[in-house]
Amino acid sequence: MNELTPRPTLDLAETASAECSPLLWRLLTDDAPAELSVADIVADPVLHGEARTAVAFLRAHVAPCGKEHVARTLAPLATVFGVGQRGETQAFWRVYYDALADVPAESLAAAVAAYAKRPDAEFFPKPGPLRALALKHAAPLYKAAYRAKRAADARPVRPVDPQTAEERRELAERLVAGLRSAS
Repeated sequence: MNELTPRPTLDLAETASAECSPLLWRLLTDDAPAELSVADIVADPVLHGEARTAVAFLRAHVAPCGKEHVARTLAPLATVFGVGQRGETQAFWRVYYDALADVPAESLAAAVAAYAKRPDAEFFPKPGPLRALALKHAAPLYKAAYRAKRAADARPVRPVDPQTAEERRELAERLVAGLRSAS
């Protein structure tokens, strides 16, 4: 196997999500507002602990891939679609490095795989559309890393005993009644 040999890429569901329980991954990436998902995670001590552990590996999953990874990942496309003499210039590759070096590695790999599978893929992709594909694949990773960090930083919710809850409810009712009578 050499640098140009394509390596099998895993779907995001098989990489970052494989390091979380299915329930935590769903809460980290669902379409609910972040506040609600984070509250659900923090309310469950097991999920809250798992989220604290998940922060480190999710941070690694969203780390910028760097220019070396861009070169390795695009090499198979350069071989298949060809880039001609322009591919021999640093200026040509610098545009790709500048556009793609800050995206997560597995997102770039997923974007390259998605591009290669397109029926209209006849030419080496331009950096902008490739970046858009990579960011589309990175979105769940960014969301999961953000929510895991918020959950990890949140204090656990302490359950309120029924007597204290009743006292607080009565106090709130008295305050509201006092505000109504004052107006």
